[in-house]
Amino acid sequence: MIWSSFTWAQVDYCKRHPAVVKELEDKLKIKCSKMTHDNVLRIGTLEIWRNHNKTPFKSSDFTGLEHITYLTIASMNLYAEPGALKELKNLKGLKFSYLQNEIPSVIFEGLEHLEMLILHENDNMTKFGESFLEGLDNLRYLHIRARVENYGNYPFKALRFSYNLLENTPKLEEIYIKGRGLRYIPNGFFDYTPNLKSIGFYGDLIKVEENLFKNLTELEKVYFIRYGALESPDLPDNIFENNHKVSYLNISWNYFWNLDRVLAPIRLTIDKVNICSTRYTHQQIETLQVEFPQVEFYKESCEIF
Repeated sequence: MIWSSFTWAQVDYCKRHPAVVKELEDKLKIKCSKMTHDNVLRIGTLEIWRNHNKTPFKSSDFTGLEHITYLTIASMNLYAEPGALKELKNLKGLKFSYLQNEIPSVIFEGLEHLEMLILHENDNMTKFGESFLEGLDNLRYLHIRARVENYGNYPFKALRFSYNLLENTPKLEEIYIKGRGLRYIPNGFFDYTPNLKSIGFYGDLIKVEENLFKNLTELEKVYFIRYGALESPDLPDNIFENNHKVSYLNISWNYFWNLDRVLAPIRLTIDKVNICSTRYTHQQIETLQVEFPQVEFYKESCEIF
């Protein structure tokens, strides 16, 4: 995946004494990770954990930390004033994980240089409205990962996305969504993101329209994991009709039968198809291999994001 080339340590070196961490902990009443204590502030990355504290973040809390380029906020109730992170003028990557409440939209104010937004395991974060990504014009990588399966007494909460969620992200190159609730993706969902190169869905998606990708001429990788888990429909035969750069397709845990017709429009570009836990038999795969001799059909790990 494209985002794997990024690491939280791929930032400008900046000399910072570990004492700065202690000062930050006292000011924000948070606990910084051991990684931060050791050396992360010196290379521009900050990971903080904040539990059971309803004191909101303010922009003044981050004064003097302009060098921070990657920020992780985890395991906390997130409260923030408008522009709370605006002092982090060089912030390029932002990750929220294990939050207990919805992310306030005001947290993104002033983050015009943000390129990567990762939202992982935030069980109560379920609604993504049309203004959720407002102001993030330079966003290139968006990952949303919620729980897919129920466990214990905590049932999953369905994800809900506005049809024009991506309206403010024209530079987006990669989007991955893992979770339940996005049962249907309407035509036009990707009309605002002509630069998309990689798309991934993991969950209960049961219907896509044949023109869903029609404007994505730069699309290279597509992941449909557990597509049709409820009704097992086929993909539209010509879903890739206008996507002549697609070279990789992952259809793990799927049960549709029309793979030959799906691949037909990208016959000259596709070279790898992951068929982990599909219904295709060895004999059927051999038949596909004859029809598409340049394609490598293989079974790899189904969990890809």
